[in-house]
Amino acid sequence: MILDRHIFIEMVKIFLLSVIVLTAVLFVDKILFLTEIITNKGIEFTKVILLITYVSPAFLVITVPMSLLAATLITFNRLTADSEMDAIKSAGVSFYRLLVPVIAFSVIVCMFNYYLMIIALPEGNKSFQTLIFDIIKKAASMQIKERVFNKNFGDFVLYIDSKSSDGLDIEGVFIYHNPKTGKAKLITAKKGQFIANPKSMKLQLNLKDGQIHNYVEERKAYQHLSFENYLLSLELNIDDGDGKRALKGNRDMSIKELLSKIKVLKKEGKDYNRELVSLNKIFSIPFACLLLGFIGAPLGLHSRRAGKSGGFAVSLIVILVYYLLLISGEGLGDAGKINPSIAMWTPNILIAIVGFYLVYKSATEKPFTMLRKIQEMVEGFFIKIISLFNKKTYSSL
Repeated sequence: MILDRHIFIEMVKIFLLSVIVLTAVLFVDKILFLTEIITNKGIEFTKVILLITYVSPAFLVITVPMSLLAATLITFNRLTADSEMDAIKSAGVSFYRLLVPVIAFSVIVCMFNYYLMIIALPEGNKSFQTLIFDIIKKAASMQIKERVFNKNFGDFVLYIDSKSSDGLDIEGVFIYHNPKTGKAKLITAKKGQFIANPKSMKLQLNLKDGQIHNYVEERKAYQHLSFENYLLSLELNIDDGDGKRALKGNRDMSIKELLSKIKVLKKEGKDYNRELVSLNKIFSIPFACLLLGFIGAPLGLHSRRAGKSGGFAVSLIVILVYYLLLISGEGLGDAGKINPSIAMWTPNILIAIVGFYLVYKSATEKPFTMLRKIQEMVEGFFIKIISLFNKKTYSSL
């Protein structure tokens, strides 16, 4: 049907634009991090592009549902504002019939988001870790300089007299370790060898023929130890731009890995609520795409006065409410306050109830005052923000 194709194409255009814009916004806070690793860590630009590619699924699982809601809402908002909806109704096409392309597009986006959550996100994270590991291996030869105090290892300051051509074997080692606990110590050794550990994503230093000097605060005494071999774990100052380590947790595990971890924790009699929450999240978030697309159509019909920008603002508010419910449920589920499955699926259930209510009201053309009041509050809020911004702009001129 021509009408179905028209609505479908309109949604696709807005959806793709929204994904690009929203994903770019989320990447803004990573610019400083990317600039820092290019200039200070000696990482090639091509590897930075790969890093961005590998972490993109983590952003897309958030921006895809937002973009779907925005696409559906703005499409129906435009149909109403341009009086196309009146023409459609006069032709005898019901609102339920108009939902066919919406549901079809929502199913496609839902399947895509399932792909992101189940395959792309864990695989992207593994590739990200592998690339970081390669960077760590090369850091020994690229970043460590002879007769210079190297500060690229977290709480450690490393000084060496000389190193081999590959940078893995060093001599004349002097290390100052000042952890957050405040128990500083000095380590000296004649020789050392760097060993990259792929499991811990850390760089280990195997020291030989050395000494450890530290001050024991509790005993008010100086301690001196000698060793033949001493294995020290070092951490590179590489994070994701927010002070978080590159290594991820449950949220990036595959379904198989999560089930395996739950089985082990259950055998050991340990708490596994966090793992159950992560497992349910893999299925609940993509499923929300179906519901958000469903709810967007009636919201678009009843936000005609707001225009496209207002429709986008309404979609952001709906998404904000959804993710607030999701985060609250996640916290309660992790703490064991409520069942993890209930915690992760309750936001979807609430969105579904609201969606069916809005669709029913729209199909029967019954007014619902609650949405109008919320819309007026949102519009009033944005008008105040814009007026305040304009006042500040004029006062600065």
